[in-house]
Amino acid sequence: MHRLMKKEQLLTIPNLLSVVRLLLIPLIVWLYCARQEYELAVLFILLSGATDVVDGFIARRFHMVSDFGKILDPVADKLTQGALIAGLTYLALYFSDIPQVAKGFAVDLLLLAGYALPASLIGQWGDLAMSAVKRCCHIKDFGTLLPGHGGILDRFDSALLTIPFTYLFCSITGGYIL
Repeated sequence: MHRLMKKEQLLTIPNLLSVVRLLLIPLIVWLYCARQEYELAVLFILLSGATDVVDGFIARRFHMVSDFGKILDPVADKLTQGALIAGLTYLALYFSDIPQVAKGFAVDLLLLAGYALPASLIGQWGDLAMSAVKRCCHIKDFGTLLPGHGGILDRFDSALLTIPFTYLFCSITGGYIL
């Protein structure tokens, strides 16, 4: 039998700090790549690192370690590291002597990767969130149109969170993926 996470296990200070770290990623990338304000970007990178140290300390010291936090913290770390690598690669290509066509292609690949990785993770979270709602309500399917397959809404679980992320990404990048 699956154990449901309680609200107290999700809304802990360490988990909220990990969410803050995730929210800093687009800001850091924007400051570093679009605005080229390196000092400010470094300041937010240091803030992100500080939240990582503080959330680990608080979780252990005050016994706030949760299963969700064990997943969220490494995901935030890896996404931050990936964004930093992508930003450094972008600027290396931007200031290099690579022909313009190759630069455009490389930038397109970096932007696409910057969208695809978080979007796929967010899609999984949407699916897991809807599964948790069904378990909490003691139902198998959200509808009867596709019985035994989760119902028709199950075809859109991942889109519930991916669509707002896509809108946000397009707003930040000027509609890049459309």
